[in-house]
Amino acid sequence: MRVGAWAVELYEPELLAGADVRTMISYGGKPRPVINLCSYNYLGLANHPEVLVAAHEALRTHGLGACGSPMLSGMTDLHRELERRVAKFLRRED
Repeated sequence: MRVGAWAVELYEPELLAGADVRTMISYGGKPRPVINLCSYNYLGLANHPEVLVAAHEALRTHGLGACGSPMLSGMTDLHRELERRVAKFLRRED
């Protein structure tokens, strides 16, 4: 038995998740289609063409990684812009 396999055996159903919001769950040995609401793709936008184009552009422009916390390693221009937009949305000072 591989390390941690005992933990997997404790949990049924087995979730066979992919990148799509719709996935399969195996319960009692019988697979059933379900919507995975606990993933980061619960809205099903991860494979949307416009989202993919925007993600590729963000990678080209900003690279991969978001830095650490502002206290430890500073902020990016994206962090600052997010703060501005949230403040404006909440009608608070920037």
